[in-house]
Amino acid sequence: PDIDAITSDTHRPTSRTAIRNILLARSLLARGSSVVARDWDATNLASLSDSSIDRIVSDLPFGHRCRWDIRNELSPFLVEVSRTLRPDGRAVLLMQGFRRVEELLSDRTIGSIQAAGGDGERAGKDCEGEGHATNYGLVLAAKRRVGIGGFLCWALTLEKPKLGVGKAASPHLE
Repeated sequence: PDIDAITSDTHRPTSRTAIRNILLARSLLARGSSVVARDWDATNLASLSDSSIDRIVSDLPFGHRCRWDIRNELSPFLVEVSRTLRPDGRAVLLMQGFRRVEELLSDRTIGSIQAAGGDGERAGKDCEGEGHATNYGLVLAAKRRVGIGGFLCWALTLEKPKLGVGKAASPHLE
């Protein structure tokens, strides 16, 4: 299968390591596939078209080596995930916690306000309760506790339901 993968980071040493790993892995890629490394901020993926990505995997900063203001930066990141994911697409986020994601995905105002640059006026609801799409158009489908390099963290699976569908096919939280 033809797979085009993009790896990105705003931390230059991490990007250099990714480029080295790509060069080492080239011989292992499937025919017709490609991997490229970019210096991108995940809160601004303007160079990617709407609904152009099948899968996103993101190891979000834990705040140890990189400063990250989750309160201000998670929402624009989720807007970009929602915008770039195709319907039926999935994103897996590796994070220190999950409550802020749950809070944002259940808040009916954040996604449409951030996307439109609004002033805080209440946005319309898509549907009620956990396991439903919000203004982000994303559903928290699964959360799993994992250990990575001595850190306990969460692997969160977000789904973007097919157009016109309010629930994910199997909103199954673990």
